Amino acid sequence: MKNIVLILSFSITLTVFGQAYPDSGFTNKAEAKNLVVNGMKEGKWIEYKNEDWKSTKDTNSSNYELIVYKADKPYGITRGYAKSKLFYETPYIDGKANGLQKIFYEDGKVKVVFPCSEGKHNGLAKQYYESGKLEGEVLYTNGTINGEVKWYYENGKLQSEITYTNGVKGATRNYDTNGNEIK
Repeated sequence: MKNIVLILSFSITLTVFGQAYPDSGFTNKAEAKNLVVNGMKEGKWIEYKNEDWKSTKDTNSSNYELIVYKADKPYGITRGYAKSKLFYETPYIDGKANGLQKIFYEDGKVKVVFPCSEGKHNGLAKQYYESGKLEGEVLYTNGTINGEVKWYYENGKLQSEITYTNGVKGATRNYDTNGNEIK
C-alpha cells in the first residue's frame, strides 16, 4: 500500500512539475528538420552561427543553436553551442525568455544565471568564477539594472558595490582583498 501511495505521489509530482517547461528542447542536432509550415518555422531547428554569433549558412560551423519552434516562435529550452560545447540555455514560452537563462564555461560549469520573464532579465542575476564561487550579483527590473551591483573577490570578500537607478550608475564603493573600503 505504501508503495502505491509513493508511486502515485511521484506520478502526480511529475505531472504537475513537468508542465513548467512544456518542451525541454533537444540536444542532438541530427534531430533538427528545419521545417517551414505555412511560412512559419515549426518543430526542431538548427541555426548555424559564425564567430561573431551572426547567422550563417555554413553547416560546418561549430557554433549553432538548437531551437524548437511553434508557429514561428521559440518554445521550450533553446540551447546555444560554441565550438560544439554547450554555451547557453534559455527557456522560452510563446517566443519570450521565461525562467533561468544560463551561460556556461567551456567545462560545463555555470558562469552566469539570469532570471527572465516576458523576454527580459528580471531579478537577481549571478555570475560565478570557474571555481563555482560567487563573482557578482546584478539586480534587473524589466531588463534594466536597478539597485545594488556587487562584485566579489574569489576569496568571498566584497570587491565593489555600485548603485544603479533605472540603469543610471550612481555611487561606487571599492574594497581591498581583506574587505576594507578603499577611499
